[in-house]
Amino acid sequence: MTLKTIYIARHGYRSNWLPLPEQIPPPTGIDSDPPLAPHGVKQAQELAGFITKDLPQKNLPVPQMIFSSPFYRCIETINPTAEALHLPIQLERGLGEWFKPHRKIVPVPADHLTLHKFFNTVPSEMDWLWDTVIPSLEGETEEEIFKRCQVFWSKFIPKFESIYPNVECIILVTHAATKIALGMALAGYSNVRDFLTEKDGGDGKTTRIGGSTCSLDGYAKSSNGDTWNLFMNAETSFLSCGAEMDWHFATSQFEAGRNMASNEIQESIDYKNEAGVSTAINKLRVSGWEKETPLVQNKNDILQGEWTRLVGTELIFDENGQYIATVDDHILLQYGRLQEQKLDKSTLLERARNLAKQVEEEKKENLKKETKVDEDRMDESK
Repeated sequence: MTLKTIYIARHGYRSNWLPLPEQIPPPTGIDSDPPLAPHGVKQAQELAGFITKDLPQKNLPVPQMIFSSPFYRCIETINPTAEALHLPIQLERGLGEWFKPHRKIVPVPADHLTLHKFFNTVPSEMDWLWDTVIPSLEGETEEEIFKRCQVFWSKFIPKFESIYPNVECIILVTHAATKIALGMALAGYSNVRDFLTEKDGGDGKTTRIGGSTCSLDGYAKSSNGDTWNLFMNAETSFLSCGAEMDWHFATSQFEAGRNMASNEIQESIDYKNEAGVSTAINKLRVSGWEKETPLVQNKNDILQGEWTRLVGTELIFDENGQYIATVDDHILLQYGRLQEQKLDKSTLLERARNLAKQVEEEKKENLKKETKVDEDRMDESK
């Protein structure tokens, strides 16, 4: 047997995408290695439900092995799935984050001994040698991360099939840029910005691999064994809030790994388009755009909005007087300000631990309820 199905997931919503007072310091103490935000923890649980329950209902294979980038947020994302499937999480450096060249710090992720202290699903002794490919400590260009992923597949698949000849389905957990580059390399494209063709569900003009948080891609080996085809592109139907923080090489100039205040990968209206023309208006962070009271932050200024229906309509024109659109509602913003303050790192870390404990207790309680229901059904059938 050979490897037939590969799933690739992006990590969930990160804690350093929150306003500064709500951010949680890296549990590993490593630069640019934040844990998930509470919202990301919820996404991870929803991903686990989709993998363990929805995939079988769709007659799709369930992963038999798990491989993850060694960065904390990726392991935290797939940990609920690993627990549900009773699988260990194998670490793989080749799935690591993309950092651009000339960055002051290109962090090296924690090893399995450190991560085992946080996650029982990470073995204290690894079966898998995690250095199939090691990302450059000098950073990478777009071309270099794509080349990294091409080399990764050329080494990973033969190595994997020789060690685990009976495993047909695996899942890899990684980061937005790496997820896209891995997919484009696996499917046989020439660069990370190519549009997907018909064989991968695209039209060759507008469709690309999605990069939203906790999204899941699926690739199947062709019947002749020569190619891999994308059959699931950035699936997020299982997430209660849908697709969030979508990202792609073609629409973002920001580098992964930095704190949000330093312009890390984010949703923004300040970027260069594919022609290289700047479309900068301002750098904003938006939270809860779909809610009644979204928050808009620019540096330390924070505005709370409230959607309001207009009386009549407004017309929007560009600077040349060209009509663009009609608007029938708008947002009223109230001004506020985030206070500069020194963070109590120990307090925030304790909050992260308490959150993890709370999630674990909720899982145990839900398991008790499910067990009780099963026992009641058995009693009724007697």
